[in-house]
Amino acid sequence: MVRGMRGGRRNIRIDLQEQVDALSANRDHTRLVAAGSKGLMKIFSTENATLSLVADVRAVRTRKLNLMYSASHVAWSPVVDNLVATTSTNGAVVLWDVEKGALEQIYKAHNRSATKVCFHRTDRNTFISGAKDAVVAQYDLRSPTFVQKFISGSFDPVRDIEFGLHSEQMDMFVSADDGGSIRFWDLRRNDRPLKQFVAHHGPASFALNPSYDDRNLIATAGRDKFIRIWKWSDWSDGSTNSAIYSVESTTPIAHVEWRPQNKYQVASSAVVNDINIYIWDIRRPFLPFASFDDHRDICADMVWNPNREDSFVSAAKDGLVVMHYFDNADYPLAHVNDIALDVSPSGEIVIALSDQLKLKNEALADKEKLEKGEAVPPRRRKYDPFQSWTHSSLIRCVPRVTQKALCSDNFVQLAQNYKLSGGELEALCEYNSQVAENIGSHEVAYTWRMLSLLCSLSPFFDESPSSKHSSSEHRPSHQSVESEVETRSRFSSSRSSGGAVRNVDGSDEVMGGLFATCVPPTLSETANFYFGDAELNIGGLTSDLLDVDIPCDSAS
Repeated sequence: MVRGMRGGRRNIRIDLQEQVDALSANRDHTRLVAAGSKGLMKIFSTENATLSLVADVRAVRTRKLNLMYSASHVAWSPVVDNLVATTSTNGAVVLWDVEKGALEQIYKAHNRSATKVCFHRTDRNTFISGAKDAVVAQYDLRSPTFVQKFISGSFDPVRDIEFGLHSEQMDMFVSADDGGSIRFWDLRRNDRPLKQFVAHHGPASFALNPSYDDRNLIATAGRDKFIRIWKWSDWSDGSTNSAIYSVESTTPIAHVEWRPQNKYQVASSAVVNDINIYIWDIRRPFLPFASFDDHRDICADMVWNPNREDSFVSAAKDGLVVMHYFDNADYPLAHVNDIALDVSPSGEIVIALSDQLKLKNEALADKEKLEKGEAVPPRRRKYDPFQSWTHSSLIRCVPRVTQKALCSDNFVQLAQNYKLSGGELEALCEYNSQVAENIGSHEVAYTWRMLSLLCSLSPFFDESPSSKHSSSEHRPSHQSVESEVETRSRFSSSRSSGGAVRNVDGSDEVMGGLFATCVPPTLSETANFYFGDAELNIGGLTSDLLDVDIPCDSAS
């Protein structure tokens, strides 16, 4: 036995060293039976919300294991304390006396694997079973064979069955099949179901609500990764109402159960890819209310005591039977930021927050006081993060520091006053720089001045061939500048580098040499120019950087 703890009480883990496929509790939920496909059948005590091994029904396995002992599902009679039924892969339903540890009776009504067995809530002699032959069979303990069969006309295997939980539902049972259909049957009428609807795409399971006030609710789950809540008693014959709640999981779901004494919470376990057990609040379906990660393999079954909401028992393919306490649950909402914030391209900031934020802060403060033993004043309203309808606020603002620079009016004013043609490039850049200065956009103004400087230094921006010729007479050649750069640098590879483009005729044009030819070496080596807003290296514009030595021919 292994105990694990995150909160106040410890989770109880019992490793059976064998695969467990199903669990079932007796009428008082003081005993629990675990069964497996490899002949496992053990009894546990669950009194006082604890878990301990009581007996092994098949402690001495003398005879050769056959399919009768290979239990795929187990059910404990709610009327007869010592009677347990199991299903087998050969279609048989086997009755056991757990006190004697002996096999009592074998029923063979199915020609394919039996998948589920269920006892009547009040009639000690009646029970039913479902199988992959798409048939539900009814049995009577006083008869050696089945009493009748319920055939829906579908060829989909029956995946789940359950009798009604409340007094007016005792003669009714529900079935779910691999086609995703849910059917309501009456024991007194086996020719067709009372109601039926398609809840999921693919195999489905379900759980009737144990609360009498919500007895008309049914939870369904399927391989389509959805959990849906239906209010089935409001339907007239032939009607097809939609689900009133829907929860989308990340993995296909194998089992769903209602959490006792909680109208809005259900538990689920996956078919594959996820070993956790999740508790969902159907009012907030986008993240689980709680999760449990004690198992190392897929959860096979779980049992809840209708009188306890703070604990439950689960079993998995890893051979572990675990008593879970909500003190040790992981609550995903505790790790989620419940304040949303985003920034628009224009700099506007939008904040979305719940009006319950103040209540949440008060609840956290009260919790800290309780942990310190301090008195906590009563609150008229309590913080409930899973409340169905919660008001929220959306706040839109622009920071004061950037409000002027990011104003759309400034953008329009720049666009209307800029000059992009009609003069020399240097003059246009100076003019646009002054326009930006007039509205306070200093970084933009520096950018225009930078462009003006580059225009004055580079013949690339000269428009006439004559100007290009005259400028080339007063500027050093490309080779001389590169030679000077290599002479001044400590590293032979420190010259300015750029992208090389090969022309159609095969010659190489070095784009990076454009400014290396025209910009003085000291400027190109020590000053970095940034053209983005708020990224301008103003220090690179100091006049001393322009005081450079121009190499000259010693022969002249």
